[in-house]
Amino acid sequence: MNKQESLRIVVTAVGGNVSALRKRITRIAPRITEVAECASPTLLREVTRFNDYDAVLLDWRSSDDAGTEAVAAAVRACPMIPVIVVSNESEAQHSEHMLRLGAQDYLVKRETNGTQLMRAIHHAIERKRLDIRLKTTLGELGQANARLRSLALKDTLTGALNRRAFFAIANQ
Repeated sequence: MNKQESLRIVVTAVGGNVSALRKRITRIAPRITEVAECASPTLLREVTRFNDYDAVLLDWRSSDDAGTEAVAAAVRACPMIPVIVVSNESEAQHSEHMLRLGAQDYLVKRETNGTQLMRAIHHAIERKRLDIRLKTTLGELGQANARLRSLALKDTLTGALNRRAFFAIANQ
């Protein structure tokens, strides 16, 4: 994505105010041309199904299990779209936990300006693109490896097990 392109994002919240986050984003980052609101992270799948959004910003204010599950639900609901968590919490343990749940980034609201937000969104988009490509490549490699294993253990003309397959079976 070219850094001069406009961005389309969805904002949602866990214990936060979606409208307040939307207003702040449009104020500090004018290159974000569309900011859609989603009342709950569990509804993200429906909001993003028919629209091509670049990222999801999730306002996270809850350190309880429900808040953590909502972040995980947002990541599951949008497997092709990066989820960026924004919060007032600046403790490293919170950010590390959100990243382990699948969020692409964790931003502290009071420490984030428009330039940093745009950079974080662009980096999250690129990381997500690379993550998807890596998963696709790993799947293809797994299939190729299974095919190669099959070819190594079977006669190509008859399809019968070859000598190598019998030795492998005997050694198990």
